[in-house]
Amino acid sequence: MPYARKRIFVSHAGPDLPWAEWIAWVLEQEGHEVDLDLWDWRMGERFEERVGAGLGERPGYDLVVMLLSPQYLDSPYAGREWEHALRAPAIRLLSPGRLLPVQIKPLTGPVPPALAPLPRLVLHGLHSESEVIARLADAVRNAGATAGTDDRTAPAPASAPQPGAGPVGRPAPSAAAGPAAPRLPGSADRPALWNIPGRHPGVQGREALIQQIRLQLLASSVAAVPALHGLDGVGAHEVAQEYAQRFRGQYDLVWWIGAADRAAVRAGYADLAGRLGIAAAPGSPLRPDRDRLLEALFADLATRPRWLVVLADAGPPESLADLLPPEPGHLLLLPAAGDWTDPAAVRRNVQPGRPEQPEDPATGHRPAQSPPGPAGARSRPRPRVLAVATEWSSSRGGLSTFNRRMCRALSVAGADVYCLVPAFDKEEAAAASAAGVTLVEAERPPLWTGERSLLRKPGPALPGPPDLVIGHGRVTGPAAQLLAEDHYPQARRIHVIHMVPDQIEWLKEDRADDPARRADDRSTTERLLGATAHRPVVLGPLLYSKYAKHFTVPTGGTRLLRVDPGFEPSSAEPRAVPEGDPEVLVFGRAEDVLIKGLDTAAEAMGRLVRRAHRFRGVDLAVRGVPDGEDGGALRERLMAYAGSGDLNIVPKPFRTDPETLRADLHHASLVLLPSRREGFGLSAVEAIAAGTPVLVSDASGLGLLLRETLGVAEAEQYVVETRGDDQDAERWSHAVEFLLRDRAAAFARAAELREHLAARFSWSRAAAALLAELP
Repeated sequence: MPYARKRIFVSHAGPDLPWAEWIAWVLEQEGHEVDLDLWDWRMGERFEERVGAGLGERPGYDLVVMLLSPQYLDSPYAGREWEHALRAPAIRLLSPGRLLPVQIKPLTGPVPPALAPLPRLVLHGLHSESEVIARLADAVRNAGATAGTDDRTAPAPASAPQPGAGPVGRPAPSAAAGPAAPRLPGSADRPALWNIPGRHPGVQGREALIQQIRLQLLASSVAAVPALHGLDGVGAHEVAQEYAQRFRGQYDLVWWIGAADRAAVRAGYADLAGRLGIAAAPGSPLRPDRDRLLEALFADLATRPRWLVVLADAGPPESLADLLPPEPGHLLLLPAAGDWTDPAAVRRNVQPGRPEQPEDPATGHRPAQSPPGPAGARSRPRPRVLAVATEWSSSRGGLSTFNRRMCRALSVAGADVYCLVPAFDKEEAAAASAAGVTLVEAERPPLWTGERSLLRKPGPALPGPPDLVIGHGRVTGPAAQLLAEDHYPQARRIHVIHMVPDQIEWLKEDRADDPARRADDRSTTERLLGATAHRPVVLGPLLYSKYAKHFTVPTGGTRLLRVDPGFEPSSAEPRAVPEGDPEVLVFGRAEDVLIKGLDTAAEAMGRLVRRAHRFRGVDLAVRGVPDGEDGGALRERLMAYAGSGDLNIVPKPFRTDPETLRADLHHASLVLLPSRREGFGLSAVEAIAAGTPVLVSDASGLGLLLRETLGVAEAEQYVVETRGDDQDAERWSHAVEFLLRDRAAAFARAAELREHLAARFSWSRAAAALLAELP
């Protein structure tokens, strides 16, 4: 007969994801509606926001199932979930009957007093899947019998999950996603075929990346682990090993293959084929034995739904595309070269059964197979990109930094990249060349010097017309427009907007003209350049929110493209807390004291040293004194804002060379971005990539991105409310004090933040978005 259908939230620690998957699957086969973060939560949502609303006045969750394990009880995130469930006024009606603790592993310590009175369902140690399902179903069915369940009904419960059925309310996994029903954790030990290296002890905290890998494998059967490094030097290899260990019970075959070149991949497959007892039919000159063996192995894998193959240190897609194993098993790639941003597309574009030419003995590649593409498509030539900039280095701040990073990413993505600048020196040319970019010096006849030279058509250093022309704001946007319209009409033009004049012009000092007229003129210029471009582009959420309305289309939506920067680690070395007195670092040009919030930083640090005697040895370093400016005058001004002689303020000349910036970030215990207005904040992006703790203004694009990605509550560790009022300095002072009181914990959180952001945002994705604009 029908029974009460419940809406259930499953709370679990990251290492217990296999259990959470299985329990959610069983409960949905029983007819319940289950929320599990792997399936349902958007990135950045937090328990307090999601469950707090769901169990408040609106109809929401009838039951919270807590998966108890040592990892769950030790997890600050899981602990926050059940503590909130027990104390929040919005869900005070959540009686003990609507909280169901399910013990899935032996507990190594005492249960917290708040949870101890609740009756627990113990599932670990039971080896009969049907018995575990029956106990779980009965406990859920009887939980909260008088605690407000509604009159929703569901069919009579099934005795076990039915293979091939999808969760209620969600589509069933495709054939590419492997077996539909997860296995009971612990019911299957390590697969018989297994050659994964040992487990790394420091991978336990990389939950965001491991969950992302799992989600991608369930959705498309293939995933790529970004090449990142974090705390204790843990990289892609260790993350892949942890994934294999954690989900080993879900597979019958797990095989690790070194994939630096085709010969290594073939050798790994031959070893696997031998372990499976697969032999190839005799070959021929056109189809040698090794091809027959690979064909036989892939045919065998196609009949096995539960396998995981890891290709480690994979070369570029064009060299390995025809060596990727078929569906329905799972393929995990650890790229070492090339763009594996969309590995599923690479595998889809391989044409089964196509004629193969012999490999080049020197390279091991098949020339006719590079790169893979849609059936019948010819290989596309490398696109040519022309970026128009005022410099290659970053003496002018974020605009130049963005241009340099994007040019490098476009080159990695397969474009021939040229950067047109008024002038450059040998060091800049060498640095650009190392990034795969060719600098082009603008033609400079009389009267066309400096930035005016960008308006002239480049000379022979540019070997042919570009396919894409990129201009930056009102600085080089007009030159890019002229070049594209007058000289390269076949090229598509991208206009990148970096700032909001309506916000910042009012804060600029020592300007003789009217800021209202200046702001209006500059805003109009940005909009017109964007409107005439093939695509206007902004960096991050703040600029998007300000400009999207100006580029609406008649059918709805906007032409504006948002890209986000990459957070790839700048070094593989693990970060250590700097010895000695802490240094707090601010990047900010001296002529923009109010915009960059240098006064706020100085006043906040002054308040800190007056309030807490232990911080009187702290240094405030300000990297931003332009050539020709008086650093002493800046120091006197900032000291007046600080109001304390105990604070040592150290103005430093503005520098753009990588070694100086790298040293600054590694000497600093904290980097501040206290801007009153900031389109994004790429200096803080560099700090995050270096593993240095940061505090950023919520009036910056980066601050909004952190809130959007982490959730408002989690982002409070890194984002400070900045309103331009007399309370700003106090808010910043307490935020700085919190981080400096425990610098070791701050650096550990910085490593976790870098890992989380690097897994989601990369310059290669941003470059791919721009190249997608080509026909």
